[in-house]
Amino acid sequence: MSQYRVLVSDYPLPEANYRGTLKLTVRELKAMYPVSRSWDELDDSVQVLYAEDEAAFQKLNIFEWGGYPYDLDFYAEKSYVYGIEGRWNQELVEQLTEYIKSNVRPEYCADIITFWAGDGEQRMDETSVQINEITPEDLAILERAHCHCVRLI
Repeated sequence: MSQYRVLVSDYPLPEANYRGTLKLTVRELKAMYPVSRSWDELDDSVQVLYAEDEAAFQKLNIFEWGGYPYDLDFYAEKSYVYGIEGRWNQELVEQLTEYIKSNVRPEYCADIITFWAGDGEQRMDETSVQINEITPEDLAILERAHCHCVRLI
């Protein structure tokens, strides 16, 4: 079983990367770090995700997700699915709140869902939040929730 958090919508939304990560080729990394022998085993054209330090991967990343677990179909039938990655902490919740206020409209019929995949259909708890009044506290519930949907109205 794995827990996932997703943003689903009837309309497309922009991706958001607060991590500052870059996609670089091994060739580019070799130029940046010529003494590292670990890159020698990889083809120069292979792309890797690069960040200045590991802490970057704890920040918010919202990406269009085509290969989501089938279990999501138990809870949502939306045209657009976006994965939400990062360490669920105050900074991430604040970034997600600002993202929602800037990019989501009530007519998009968007939801943020947390669910466990691989455990069959579960009872989904729901709350509704008006987009223009959303606060980080409204989203904090998703950190503790087992299976929950926040409807963005």
